[in-house]
Amino acid sequence: MDKWVVIDGNSVANRAFYALPPLRNTQGLHTNAIYGFTTMLLRLIEEENPTHLAIIFDAGKINFRHTQYANYKGGRAKTPPELSEQFPVLKQLLTELKIAQFELEGYEADDIIGTLSKRADTDKFALTIVSGDKDMLQLVSDHVTVALTKKGISETEKYTPDYVREKYGLAPLQIIDLKGLMGDTSDNIPGVPGVGEKTALKLLYDYESVEGVLANVDQLKGKLKENLITHADDATMSKALATIYREVPMQMPNGQAAFQGIHAEGAYQMFRKLEFKSLMEKFAGGSVARTEPQSELKWQWVQTPEQFDALALQLEQVQGVYIEIVGENPHQSEVVGLALSTSELSYFISADRFEDDGFKLVRAWLENSNVKKNIYDAHKAQVALHWMAGIQLAGIAIDPLLAGYLIDPTDVELSLSGLAQHHLAIAIPSDENVYGKGAKFVLPEIQVLGAHLCQKADTLAKLSPVLEAKLAELNMISLYFDLELPLSTVLANMEIQGISVKSETLKAYGEELAVSIAQLESDIYASAGGPFNINSPKQLGEILFDKLQLPVIKKTKTGYSTDAEVLDKLAHRHPIVSLILTYRQLAKLQST
Repeated sequence: MDKWVVIDGNSVANRAFYALPPLRNTQGLHTNAIYGFTTMLLRLIEEENPTHLAIIFDAGKINFRHTQYANYKGGRAKTPPELSEQFPVLKQLLTELKIAQFELEGYEADDIIGTLSKRADTDKFALTIVSGDKDMLQLVSDHVTVALTKKGISETEKYTPDYVREKYGLAPLQIIDLKGLMGDTSDNIPGVPGVGEKTALKLLYDYESVEGVLANVDQLKGKLKENLITHADDATMSKALATIYREVPMQMPNGQAAFQGIHAEGAYQMFRKLEFKSLMEKFAGGSVARTEPQSELKWQWVQTPEQFDALALQLEQVQGVYIEIVGENPHQSEVVGLALSTSELSYFISADRFEDDGFKLVRAWLENSNVKKNIYDAHKAQVALHWMAGIQLAGIAIDPLLAGYLIDPTDVELSLSGLAQHHLAIAIPSDENVYGKGAKFVLPEIQVLGAHLCQKADTLAKLSPVLEAKLAELNMISLYFDLELPLSTVLANMEIQGISVKSETLKAYGEELAVSIAQLESDIYASAGGPFNINSPKQLGEILFDKLQLPVIKKTKTGYSTDAEVLDKLAHRHPIVSLILTYRQLAKLQST
């Protein structure tokens, strides 16, 4: 049997926008609504396994209800530009994912969904509606389930006819009467003044519908009776406004909404553009990308003198070198090993073998400027190898990190796995998948480590000529070999050489900064009317927006935003803001 899942696009995107803190990619596009919507969508697909999937959007702000009530949805706050700019991109993403989307001028998404729900009842197929709008509960039936988003969009609460009765004591269609009596401020549906949910439910328990309540108004007393008589027309109109129209003249063909799975290549490219790294990795081995299993790679862990001798004979055939460095700062990082790849075999040398006699020939080869080598992140490798083993790395040819950046400076995934996926359509395990991340980072056993490094060296060997060809195609060969690559080596040597400083002068400057920071603290406290923790976003927000009543620029999930962008916009509003900006700059300088 068909199993449809339909998502109320505007509702879920809105909830995602306000549920997640502000996110932007390096191009300045806000992405929190897109990211929240997408993660919810992927989770839903996994949980529901639908045969048909569609996203329904509102088409414009005017629909047929405005002819019934001109102030319908009047007073609703204007959509923030940070959200409105995300809708075209979200729709483009859905197109790339091969997910159907529908909208129709003059109707709300609710009405299109309601029309489909009527079809589900008639044709007896299962339909799940995902929305944050309780109006949808009127559509619940034996064939239609409504999943209301809660906790932002991280969870949903599924409503069946029995659950609607358990929750409200009403049949699903009575949800319309509930809205008719109590109104809905979000849609500017008036309802009856003084009638909230509790009163409306009691009235419906006794009289079943708006019409039943109005027919029995003489049995009521006091202000409630007076309001129902005075606003009877409002109650009737409100019920009509809250009723989802189920006869939208729109076809939604089964074939168009049939779901065959996410289009992995489209997903990967869009997630790359949006800089959703975790989602990129999820689709790195999809329908277009091919995965090269580690088990197919021939490699050897070089340990004995005989193995080093055999490797020495193959050094001229090496096409890729990968040096594994743990840590961001190459001056303090640990080199755990290196891998060399030829067309026939890859070789892994753990760092504890760098002092072996057999490694001397490899060291000489690494230091030979006349032998060209393809090395990923050569700048970092040069610095780390110098401090770790005194190796003067030379003869660098293609550095995929540097070449990849020149080819596409907007590429946010310049890791070897990211470059391989982008330029070769090869999926290899990312370091995060092999080592873990943050507190969970741990080097695996030596066999796993060796296989991983050899696969990276092998991938690097395949990637380097492709990148060199693209540099040539873009007329960047001279830029790369004559400017960028030599400059990278110069910078590495400068870092290794370092500079001489007068410690006493630095100390004196630090003391000057401390005095200036203390004075700024005093000035800030005076402007604020008392001391507080300047480095606490929560306390700073309370001072700026609650006490000093500065305009709120944006909010985070936990309260007011006080980031640099916000403070820059407020600098002309109050002297304290300029003081705080200067304080932050000096504090940052002091910490370095």
